[in-house]
Amino acid sequence: KKALAVPGPSNHPLKMSAGTLLKELDDTMRQNQQVIGHLKAIRSRVLTPGSRRTDKDIAQLETDLQQLTTIMTDRPDFPWMHELRYVQGLINMKLGRLYRADRQFSKAVELKPALYLYLPVNRLRSTVRQQWIRSTGTTMALMLAGLIIVGLSTGFMISRPWRWAGLGHLAWGIGLIGLWAAAYWGLFEWL
Repeated sequence: KKALAVPGPSNHPLKMSAGTLLKELDDTMRQNQQVIGHLKAIRSRVLTPGSRRTDKDIAQLETDLQQLTTIMTDRPDFPWMHELRYVQGLINMKLGRLYRADRQFSKAVELKPALYLYLPVNRLRSTVRQQWIRSTGTTMALMLAGLIIVGLSTGFMISRPWRWAGLGHLAWGIGLIGLWAAAYWGLFEWL
């Protein structure tokens, strides 16, 4: 708007192009006013501080996520698509869907590479990735522990130790199992 206020002829090419661009921007804002208002309302709900969520809050977040997805499919040329992706990432982060949140944050940055200048998208991406890696590592470690226990139990039953094992063998076995469980639990707590 400052370009239009500069003294000079009104038919100057820069003034005319600035006026055209401003008119297009105003038209775009008018056409998307309802969607922008809806996006702001969803973002304010998502950014509400606190980690405790009731079932009602989770249902509302699911509804918001569906509404954003509908907006994205209905308006593929929406000018603030990067904001939609960013808010979807926040919702997925709040719902504990860390991989999806990471993907949405990445897509938001792809759509607008300078997004990190005014939104903490890079910090959120790294936080979500770390949480996802930690969660996946914990799940894998628990699965491995279960497989080891099943394997040891099967081996124990196949060898029929009650025929040849004495009390010393049993004490050593219980001691080794306790040592293994303590080491595994320490690794689990460290992750």
